[in-house]
Amino acid sequence: NDRAQSEYVVRVPADSPAMQMNVTATFTVLESWPYTECQYFDVFPFRGVWPQDWWYDEILFQAGDGRWKAMNTVRPSILAGDKDLSTITNGGFFALYSSDRGNMVMLTKNFDPPLPVEYCICGNYIDYHMTEQFHGPDGKPAPPPKGFKATMQYDLALWGNKKTSRKQLMEMGEKSIKAGKLVLPPR
Repeated sequence: NDRAQSEYVVRVPADSPAMQMNVTATFTVLESWPYTECQYFDVFPFRGVWPQDWWYDEILFQAGDGRWKAMNTVRPSILAGDKDLSTITNGGFFALYSSDRGNMVMLTKNFDPPLPVEYCICGNYIDYHMTEQFHGPDGKPAPPPKGFKATMQYDLALWGNKKTSRKQLMEMGEKSIKAGKLVLPPR
């Protein structure tokens, strides 16, 4: 209803060692946004809505401050790492793995303003998504005002195969977070 606008600028680099997209997303409140959050994207790598049909058994969450966790996608349970990690500020590295179809690796970055973001497997079991959380001056959840604008970027790629390990992905995540761009090993 012309209340808000989402804009995505997608670039596909020709020199990437894997299929990759670099995205800049902008969310602007034109008239009003009555919600305390906005879902920036859904990553739909799945062939069905049931986790047992997904090509990925695990997901890795990695924050810029060194916290991480690995989670089972079929039976949502924490396998290792920080069990409380779900909200990250200023971006992080994420991976859905391991599959011979390629592993989905993603770096989120350059949030303006740097709001807290919840990363999760959707409760409806159809996607993996990121929800930016809005707060009022008192720090409590509140809808953003008219004219509010938020931007962020993410790099998303298909890389690796069934033999790709969590350790390899964590090393890639550390390098990517430090470099501010998705760092993929050469072909």
